[in-house]
Amino acid sequence: MVDLSKTTCKEFLESGKDGIMIIWAWLYGYYADQDADPVVDFAKLTAQGTKLAEACKAAPTKDIISIAEGIYEAK
Repeated sequence: MVDLSKTTCKEFLESGKDGIMIIWAWLYGYYADQDADPVVDFAKLTAQGTKLAEACKAAPTKDIISIAEGIYEAK
């Protein structure tokens, strides 16, 4: 079990390729519009995930959710 509200960016970045991809996908779905079609846009998922990783590198002690909100909630 992972509590993303308590997971630091450093921990996220150290979770390995599989951990990073799972968290990217979870965040993509978590912040998706509830009424959206059941479609995964892999380009968008990767772009948002890359932005998240870059932001986390700049702020390794922040929790991942506070960083993700600005990226995944942006429409």
